[in-house]
Amino acid sequence: MAALANGIETSAKYCREITRRSATSFYYAFKTLPRRKARAFEVIYAFMRVSDDLSDDETIEDRQQSLESWRANLDTALAGDTTAHPIMPALMDVLAEFAIPAQYLHELIDGTVQDLTVTRFDDFPALFDYCYKVASIVGLVSLRIFCLKEPSQENWQRAESLAIDCGQGFQLTNILRDIKEDLGRDRIYLPQDELAQFGISESDLASQIYDGRFLEFMQFQCARAEEYYSQSEALLDMIEKDARPCLQTMRGIYHGILTRIESANYDIWSKRARVPLGAKLGIAARAFLDRFRG
Repeated sequence: MAALANGIETSAKYCREITRRSATSFYYAFKTLPRRKARAFEVIYAFMRVSDDLSDDETIEDRQQSLESWRANLDTALAGDTTAHPIMPALMDVLAEFAIPAQYLHELIDGTVQDLTVTRFDDFPALFDYCYKVASIVGLVSLRIFCLKEPSQENWQRAESLAIDCGQGFQLTNILRDIKEDLGRDRIYLPQDELAQFGISESDLASQIYDGRFLEFMQFQCARAEEYYSQSEALLDMIEKDARPCLQTMRGIYHGILTRIESANYDIWSKRARVPLGAKLGIAARAFLDRFRG
């Protein structure tokens, strides 16, 4: 038993180091959690980071095969053999402790695999499905770690719906912030039918269009993201009190990006919208202090 515990702790430290190096905005949110829940997030984040890196690393000759090998490592660990990768011992421990369905991790890998071949989306339902795999799933996993204040079946169903909405808001924010960068990678994460509705072509985007059509289009897209933030706000009151600062910080940082896009009059071409470090720390500090009020 001691050897098993040591192996899990070594794995958890490995995950913590990945998170410390890579988590950026999430890192400050994790810091507001009690250690048990923060540790779980570090482990889950490390799994997601490896998944994303395998999808994004253009030096890998066959990225799809690499991701399927990563999926096979997950399945092997789920079957009881956690030796395939240093993340796996801690990951299996967290899945068991917080009753996180392995299906969620498979769906996340599905999203990273899809990212290799799908570079356009016909309509919003197609984009929603992609956002579900890469972001709403993160919300569902996070919900398991946050835990519900009153965990009835009815509350779980409602909370899961809100977590999906929250993930949609986060990912739509990412998409709007990264339009310019994604174009450079020949990716357009904007519904093709909606671009056409506003009279915007791919060549318009490539020329960094900034006219009335684009402003109306961006206003429409930002309003949709704002709606997802608004719809999911009730989730804060449903989760355990010690987890609220984390979710509040995540929401504050991501919504802060969206409001910066809006306050810049949707000019995502000249400057990438970002929340400065000082503002991130302030959001996290205020969220943490709110935990002790009321």
